[in-house]
Amino acid sequence: SCKNSTDFSHRRGRCEGKMATVCDENVAPNACPDPMAMLFAAQQETKSKMDEKVAVKVALEMQKKEKEEQEHLKAVLAIQSEEDEAALAAAAQEREDLRLAKLAQEAEEKQAKEDEARLAS
Repeated sequence: SCKNSTDFSHRRGRCEGKMATVCDENVAPNACPDPMAMLFAAQQETKSKMDEKVAVKVALEMQKKEKEEQEHLKAVLAIQSEEDEAALAAAAQEREDLRLAKLAQEAEEKQAKEDEARLAS
């Protein structure tokens, strides 16, 4: 018999491996862990840990990609904002140029009328 055994020397029907805790001839045969079941459980645990690592890695990659996309969008919006500001400034300058041109034309017409009136007198 073996209790809390870590000895691998026992054969089937007795303790077989580290996970066996209580196993002797007086205990029902199903009470002893099945080595294949133990192996399968260990494989499942390993697979689960690997899946978890992959999930974490994928999540980190997604966060990185999302951050890059946000930075790109921020840059695009900044460029667009600069372009919008430039377009607004150009429109304001054009309005000012038209206003000044109109004033110049009015002044020119006024001067022409004054010159014409002087010549007529």
